[in-house]
Amino acid sequence: YAAEIGRDVLSIETTGARAFRSERVGNIPSQANVSEGDAAVYFDQETGEGSLFILNKSYDLNTAFEVHMPYESWEITDIQELWTKNPSVTNSRQRPNKVAPIPHNELLCTVEGGPLTITTKPVSLVKIDFRICTDQKSSH
Repeated sequence: YAAEIGRDVLSIETTGARAFRSERVGNIPSQANVSEGDAAVYFDQETGEGSLFILNKSYDLNTAFEVHMPYESWEITDIQELWTKNPSVTNSRQRPNKVAPIPHNELLCTVEGGPLTITTKPVSLVKIDFRICTDQKSSH
């Protein structure tokens, strides 16, 4: 990637970071009737673990995202939301945690054979960590 854009962005030798490749893994997530949302997924096929990031850019609307996984069963291991009622609030040196991730442990679950619908608040970012259940990770 660094060679492609002509800059040294990441040095794997000095950071010790593992190399990864990005490839399509099913429809993660699909959006319906939403122009003010965005999503990205990171998935490690070796471990069967990944993270899904969902961004609601709307200033006044809750947004529903439907997540389809190409696996029969997957477990949500962590959900955190970055949100505040006042979207103009920022962190500062004096108040570094004015806007901080909010854990949602009450939403941890296993998704069996169907899509998961996530409704996000206006101007929010939601991170969902997940793990593929059983031996499915090696078959896809």
